[in-house]
Formats: sequence, structure tokens, C-alpha cells
Amino acid sequence: MKTLAFTTLLMLAALSRADTVINVDNTVLRPGVQRFGIGLAQHNYYDSAQMMKELLFRNPGFEGLLFQSVVRLGPGGMATSAIEDQPLTQWPSGFWADAAYEIIWGAAKGRAGIVTNSLAPNRANPPNDPNGSTQGTTYLFDQSGPVPGNGDYIVLRKTHEGGTGGGAATGSWQVSGSGTVTSEASDLPLRPADYPAVLPWSRQCVRLTALTAGQQANVTGEFDTLQGFIRLNSAFRVAFKAKGVGGANQLLVTVRRGTLTPYLSQTVQLTGGWADYALPFTVSEPDTISGTVRVSFSPVNQSAALLDDVSLRQTDSDPANPTEFRDDVVNALRGLRPGILRYVNWQDVGNSLDNALAPVFARKRSAYNVYATTENNMMPGLHEFFVLCEHLGSDPWYSIPVPCSTQEVANLMEYLGGATNTPYGAIRAALGHPAPWTGVFLRIHLEFGNENWNNTAFRGAVISASVPCGNRASELFAVIKNSPFYNAAQFNCLLGGQVAGTGNNLQLHDASTQHDSFCLAPYMSSRVDNFANNEELFGPLFAEPQWWSFNPSPTSGFMRGNFNNLQNSSRPVPLAIYEVNLHTTEGAISQEALDNYTPSVGAALAVGAHMLVMLKELACRDQVFFSLAGHRATRTDGKTAALWGSVLDMGKTNRKRPHYHMVQLLNEALGGDLLRTIHTGDDPTWNVTNLNRVTYTGAHYIQSHAFRHSAMRSLIVFNLHRTAALDVTFTGPQAPAGAVTLKRLTSANITDHNETADIVTHTMQQLADFNPAAPLSLPPFSMTLLQWHADLALNIRQETPAMVLEWQAIPRRPYQLEHSPDLAQWFSLGAPPLSTPEDRLRFADDGARTGTPPLQEPRRFYRVRIPAP
Repeated sequence: MKTLAFTTLLMLAALSRADTVINVDNTVLRPGVQRFGIGLAQHNYYDSAQMMKELLFRNPGFEGLLFQSVVRLGPGGMATSAIEDQPLTQWPSGFWADAAYEIIWGAAKGRAGIVTNSLAPNRANPPNDPNGSTQGTTYLFDQSGPVPGNGDYIVLRKTHEGGTGGGAATGSWQVSGSGTVTSEASDLPLRPADYPAVLPWSRQCVRLTALTAGQQANVTGEFDTLQGFIRLNSAFRVAFKAKGVGGANQLLVTVRRGTLTPYLSQTVQLTGGWADYALPFTVSEPDTISGTVRVSFSPVNQSAALLDDVSLRQTDSDPANPTEFRDDVVNALRGLRPGILRYVNWQDVGNSLDNALAPVFARKRSAYNVYATTENNMMPGLHEFFVLCEHLGSDPWYSIPVPCSTQEVANLMEYLGGATNTPYGAIRAALGHPAPWTGVFLRIHLEFGNENWNNTAFRGAVISASVPCGNRASELFAVIKNSPFYNAAQFNCLLGGQVAGTGNNLQLHDASTQHDSFCLAPYMSSRVDNFANNEELFGPLFAEPQWWSFNPSPTSGFMRGNFNNLQNSSRPVPLAIYEVNLHTTEGAISQEALDNYTPSVGAALAVGAHMLVMLKELACRDQVFFSLAGHRATRTDGKTAALWGSVLDMGKTNRKRPHYHMVQLLNEALGGDLLRTIHTGDDPTWNVTNLNRVTYTGAHYIQSHAFRHSAMRSLIVFNLHRTAALDVTFTGPQAPAGAVTLKRLTSANITDHNETADIVTHTMQQLADFNPAAPLSLPPFSMTLLQWHADLALNIRQETPAMVLEWQAIPRRPYQLEHSPDLAQWFSLGAPPLSTPEDRLRFADDGARTGTPPLQEPRRFYRVRIPAP
């Protein structure tokens, strides 16, 4: 019995822990901290990435296809021809006939002209051509010139219109029936007299012919084609341009979800001339709705018609939303308050500036991929993106397509900063924004391409070799910096690399003299083979924030290695993060484990800790979480992972993944100066040995990050223990004390997620008299945000007939404003207290809540109180 009692005492002593003491001092580690950003991801027609007000967004104007590609040439070039370096393309012979070309790097740099014809490779698999080369696609030029060398890069540009290929008007539309559906380029809607001359107009429409009894000639646009991500619960309108060109001149228009009764089914009598038509309807779908929405146009009663510019959109959207993005999308972004928005760019990398600025009904689909001959999706316009950034108060991050010419870059700068009497300033004004964008944003981030290293996913839009890539980026960035609209403090030119390729990244960096930042995507947990229990999953994952940013080696510390290389180079530049999240697309992990891992609260905490460690240790101020939308990713083994979106849907259930709440809390803290925190006392650690590629000794359970932003103080503390609560106390001149708001992200289980129900969210608690010396218990796998005021200063100004009061606020914390005529009697505004999701609170006293307008009284005093919990 004595032995048993003694053993029990030893166990209790081992389990008890001292507090970890966090000293928050005045030492500034990183000044000028900004809120983190988010990537919008690629707009689509099937999941949470359906972001636009135009619900039929894929090709509503029945326009053609712009194809722009960059290709690496191999040996065998001649004065009148060149050959691709590998036989990978899916382009048939003649695909590039009449295309414009420009050699942008190598022995024949600067050579430009017309491709008279292209020959598919001479190979076994189609598309093939026995007259072609076994090496790759052959390009025949219109004139003789310098011989292209092995390793030269050529840019090809061609617009495909009409016919039955990628340029057909029906691209992205479903076609059915025994009648005919063809492209029409001659009989088009007339350009209105008030339509700006600087903007493009329709170049083709669709002709529907069903003049024989029993014939049909249907075109159908589809969206929400998966399990249902958009809820139609409002007033809508189908609008289009049409012209009757035969028979009864009647057109049946239907809108239908799945097999439900059509929401709209109306036969329209067309005239013999082009006219505008608008068909309103109202629908109220439940939040459990699913099934593809189809919008169909069919000539009936033996008719023929021309159709163009089809629109389906809500007619009672929020008037406070001036953007082309749906209200629910804008509301989701407002909740995150992103410091940066990164432009969707996977398909945009084959786009031109003029097409990116074209109005939606005149915009072509754009493509680049060597493995395809068409593209049926269309991206949001560049101007639409800038309007969204302005509305949200976010700085834009735009990836300049690699095929972009030097003249296009100069035109881009003119669009951003030119007056309305310049050609591209006039385009900006015609699109609704006369003021230059350079007067709107603090910084404009311009990146060269998207993942130039990724010659597998983006072949046709990348320069994967380091030296040519760096040289070309530097050439385009020089155009930016020589522009009369350039301001060094306002523009950030970014060159991107692959995070694990530290040597290649240094070579790429050294090959450019004009970039201001070097950006990487340090995705976490890319391969998971150990998943027997939560410790095997989250032990290595929680060690990754330090594993990435410390101890560089051939298998770890990749971010630290890149940072050291850049800072030790002849021209140091800061690191930026263009994407970050989990990337669990490899490994033996089971589908069941995947479903509970990637969307979990534990995964969200790991990414948040990773981002803050990179800010503190590597000075990564510009960081972009990937992404706002995106439901599931299909792996090469057929399994699917709940990646990469932070929302489940926008407007149906509005459920958000824990990652959304993580980014939201980070952005409520970020701003001002990052201060030093020093841990003493217990400060426990753990070790990981060869689990899911991670080996790390001394990973810290408790991690802290403090911020001083004017009068606001914020302190984020992680407890990364998987099972145990840990206690902390605080000391130092910037320790939290007094009236403190505590916000926390955790859940009952580390694998909890919101995929089927709202389980994980963050909580908020008001602490009236916080004592920094008293132990604060941190739940396991939790992120705790403490916020308080060093002082509460009111700014007051007169805006007749009101007095406007403004002060720095803790987001979502209630404040009570009081007023007095004599500093003796104080009167409260009463319920509800004032609150804001932003970090500044504004109240205009016009007398509505204080009884009389302030300017009608001889004096009025104000004070702000923080209500007791």
C-alpha cells in the first residue's frame, strides 16, 4: 500500500504543471503589420465558387475563345520555323494557323510575326501528323528571321471565333435537338448610341433554327450542378437580346431546378428586329435545395431566332453592394476583412488585358493549356475585381499572365493610374470608375504569372526555367517601374517560386533585378501516411509551423532556407505568401480520416499558427490564405479532400469552415507593430520523429503573438497540446489587464468540423477586471485572442447638422456612448449598445438617439464606456 501511494504521488506530480509566463514587452519585432489576405479561387458553375451576380456567367455573350500560350522551343529551329521541345500538346495541325507569335527569350528574342501553319507532332497518339516532327509541334512562320534556339520561349496568340470548335458561340452552353444551332457573326445587335466607343461590342451570337415540324434547336445554360450551393430565394429576371428570323418567330424560355416545376416557362413573340426582353419571376427555395438549374431557349411552333447577351440575376440585391459579386459573397468577405484580395488566375493566365477589361457580354473565354483546345469557363473581369477590392478596403493582388506583352503591361499601368483622357484611363472611366485606382489603394501587388515552376498543371502559361523566368519578369517589371504612373511606395512587384526548390528559387531571384518581393506557397501536410490516431495526425501537423520556419535542412525548414538565401543575396527582398493552407493530396490516409482531418478545427489552428510564425520569424507581412471558396479536391488516388475553401456555401446555409473563423480572428488582431513575447516557467515542448515527413525536436505547445495598434492591444495565444489544458500568466509593460475581451477558437474534439452542421465557431467573453498574474487556462487545441485598450481616445468633428464621433474599437465588442450638458449629469444612448465588425467605430449624433441635435445646445460632452459583462 505504501508503494502504491508513493507511485500515485509521483504520477500526480508529473501531471501537474507550472504556469507558462508570457512577458509582453515594448520591443518591436515587425513594424507595419497588415491584415492577412485571401484568394478568391477560380469562379465556377458547380460549388461554393459561384460568386457572380450573373448566374449564367460562363459565356453569356456567346463570344469566341482567346488562346494565348507560352511554349519552350527545342532544337531544330530554322529561319522560317521552330519546333516545341516535347510532343505533349493536344493541338491538331492548323490550330495555330494565322496566330501572332513573339519570341520573348533566347537566341531569337524580339522576333515576331504570324504563324502560317502549325503541325501536330509525328507520334502514335492523336492529334498527330506524319508531316510533323517527332520532337513536338512545329510552327511555320510567315517570314524569315533569326533562328530560334534550343530553350527559347515563344508566345502564341490567337482568337478563335465561329465554327464548331472552341470559338463556337455555344461554348459552355448545352445544345440539343434535331434543328441547327450555329454561330452568327453578321447579323448582330446594334451598338447603342450611348455605349462607350472605347469598349468592345458583340462579335458573334447564336442562331437557333427549328423550322420543320417536330424539330428542336435548344441552347441551355447550367449552374449549381453539384449538391446545391446557391439558394434562389428572391426576385429574379431573365434578360436577353433576340431577333425573329423565320417561321412563327417564337422563343420558349424556361428556368428550372432539376425535375421541379419550372420557375419560369414563357413563350416570347419576337419581332423581326433586334430587341431587348426581360422576364421577371420570383422563387423561394428551401435551404435544403439541390439539383442543377437550367435556363433554356428553344424556338417553338416552327421558328428561327438569333439570341445574344443572356442574363439571369437577382433584381432586389443589396443596394449597398456596388460590385458584380453576389451579396452573400461580399458579406462573407466583409466578415474576414482581408488586407489583400488575390485575383483568380488559373484560367486568366491565358488572357489578354483588353479581354480582361471587356464588359461581360463582350468578353471571350480565355485558354492557354497545351492539353486542351478549348475552355468553357470565363473569369471575373479585372475591373470587376478592382471594384470589389475598393468596396472591401482590400489591396489588390493581380497575377500578370506570362504571355502578356510589354505593351500590355504599359497599358495596365495606364489603366491603373492614367487620367480619363488617356486610352486606358478612358476605358476605366467608361467602366464606371473615372478616378485612378492609384488613388484608391495603399498598395497594388503585381505578380509575374502563377506558379511558373508548375509545368505540369499550368503548362502553356509558365516559364519553368529559372533564368528565362527571372529575366522575363524583370523585363516586365521594368516597364512597370518606368511608367509615369508608378510610385515605388504603392506598387509591389512579386516573383514567385516553389517552396521546396530553395536552390532554384535563388537562381530565379538572381535572374531578376526588378522584383520587390519573392512569394511562395508553403502548404502544410501535403502527404499523410500516419493516421492511426489523432496524435499521429496532429502531432506532426502542429509542429509544422516551427518545422517550416526553423532549422533549414534538405527535408525541413524550407521557408527558413528561402529566407536565408534571399537575405544573404546581393539584393535582399522580403518573402510574401501567395497561398497557404493544407494540401493533403498524397499519402495512404483513408477517406474517413481525410474527411475528419482537412476541414477540422485542428487543421485551422495549424494554418493560423503557421502564418503567424512566418510573420514573426521571416517578416512575411503579405500573406494570402487560400481560399474563400472551394468545396472538395479530387486526389490522384480517387479520394477527395475537403479543400481549399473557407466557406461551405454563400447564401444557402452560410456555413463556414473553422479556417474562416481562424482568419477572421487573426485579422481582428493584426495591425500596427508585432511586439516581442518571451516565455518562461513551464513552456512545455514535444518531439516528432518521422511522422508525415516531419521530424522536429522541441516544438512548443504554447505560442504567443502580441500586437500594438495605436491605442489597441491584441495578444494571440495558442495551446497546441492535443489533450491537455495549459495555464499561462502574463507580465511586462504590454501585458493584458483591466477590461479585456477574450475570443477563442476551439471545440470539443480536435477533428470537429462544420461540413454537415455548425459545430465549430469562435466564442467571445467580456472580462471586466482581468488580472495578468492570475492563471488563464487555455483549452487543448485552442487559439485565444485577448484584446484591450491602452486608452480610449474619441475623435470628434462637426458634419452639420451632426457631430461625428469615432474611436478605435475591438471588433464586435459593445460600447456605450454617453452624453452630458454639464459633465455632472450623464445620459446613455440606451439599447442597443454600439458595435462594429471593423476596428473603428463611428457614430453620428444628429439627435435621433440623444433627444435633440447637438448643435441646438450650448454645449454637449461625450464619453465612451465599456459595459460590464
